[in-house]
Amino acid sequence: MHIVPLYSLLPTEKQMKVFEPPPAGTRLVVVATNVAETSLTIPGIRYVIDCGRAKEVWNVCASNSIVVSRAL
Repeated sequence: MHIVPLYSLLPTEKQMKVFEPPPAGTRLVVVATNVAETSLTIPGIRYVIDCGRAKEVWNVCASNSIVVSRAL
């Protein structure tokens, strides 16, 4: 397996690695956020596994907010 991360704060040159072919005899595995997952098409991807987790912002009161990660 050739595992490559993909998320918005990852530097551009590292994001572009998802478009490079994996080494011979390996499968490309992209671990991505839900935003990255829906924003582009990666050639050769056969399966998408969605863990069902997403970041949400809840306003507790006018001056505070909480970022929560939970399954949808």
